Amino acid sequence: MNRRKAAWGVLILIAVALLFFVQSRIVRNRAGFISLPTTYDTGVNGLKAFFLLLGELGHGVDRFEETPASLEKRGVRGLVVISPFPQYLDRQKAREIYNWAAGGRRLLVAADGDSPFWDLLSVKTHRAPGSQQRLKGETGSSLAAGVEYVQVSGSSRFRLPPAQSHPFQVHLQDSSGVICASARVGEGEVFILSAPEMFSNVNVSQESNVIFLANLCRALGERGISFDETIHGILKDGKSYVLPETARAVLWQLGVALLLFYAVYLLRFGSPRPLWQGRVRASTEFVHSLAGLFKRADSRKFALDNLARGFRRKILKPFGVSPDLPDDRFMELVRLIPGLDEGTVAALLERCSKDRAAQKLPQGELVALARQMEALVKGMK
Repeated sequence: MNRRKAAWGVLILIAVALLFFVQSRIVRNRAGFISLPTTYDTGVNGLKAFFLLLGELGHGVDRFEETPASLEKRGVRGLVVISPFPQYLDRQKAREIYNWAAGGRRLLVAADGDSPFWDLLSVKTHRAPGSQQRLKGETGSSLAAGVEYVQVSGSSRFRLPPAQSHPFQVHLQDSSGVICASARVGEGEVFILSAPEMFSNVNVSQESNVIFLANLCRALGERGISFDETIHGILKDGKSYVLPETARAVLWQLGVALLLFYAVYLLRFGSPRPLWQGRVRASTEFVHSLAGLFKRADSRKFALDNLARGFRRKILKPFGVSPDLPDDRFMELVRLIPGLDEGTVAALLERCSKDRAAQKLPQGELVALARQMEALVKGMK
């Protein structure tokens, strides 16, 4: 092996190891990343369970899958934005939704970490210890009505601006900061939540959380609310017209694999050699030789037996059964094969049987018989 081939072999091994390492890191650091926080998803991070539950509780819920300019046209009064993807929610789009809410509507934004909405509301976020906590709602908060406690597992917290800038009402907080609050914006109202995982399918089974979130959605309006799905790259009927992150990762790996294959394919291990192809002989030639052999051995009946058995085996090949079936069962299967004449098959086999009983084996007639069988079998294909 020369140095060039050895170098390419080492390079391929390193590339494959690197791909597996990157893939394992993605899966380990982002468990459940295939499940998306949309109302269409039934996975761990999906929101479909809560979406359906609100409908059963009598809330008018639907999905918003258009541009922010269509909010006014659609007559949306309450909008829910949960875990928006940064690539689908820029500052301009957040500003349009914010201005829409300021016109007398209500908006709920639930996001873990930075969001363009926080800048518009002069809100800062920070990380707190990420252990699960049971928290009581704030006294006087309408969202805490009927709620014994709220289970929170997220680590993001809000730092609210001074009261004179945006007078927020706190609904849920701990010693590390605010988790849920609301503020008047123009003629409308905006609710903010730093723990969007509370809406997920895996957490919707916690009764206290469901009551708190139902109160939160009820505060958005009695005439129904809409879940914004454009922030997840979904534009119509749950179909995304933007290539998702997982698909991009798969295509990237596929591209690297194709480049490696192309590089290896260009390597030539010696001069090209033509492939050897043997001469394909017709079955009649085999029958001709076989007939002569058995004739010399004075065993004529074996040639006929071999010919008849081979004929039956080729006919029964589509059924995967033995050629030694009884004649009545064999003819039943022959009738199931389209384009195969039952009478012709029976006549050929009967001729083999008569010639065998008479111990006759004219070599020319046997070859002609074999050709008839071969033509009949080819007609089955």
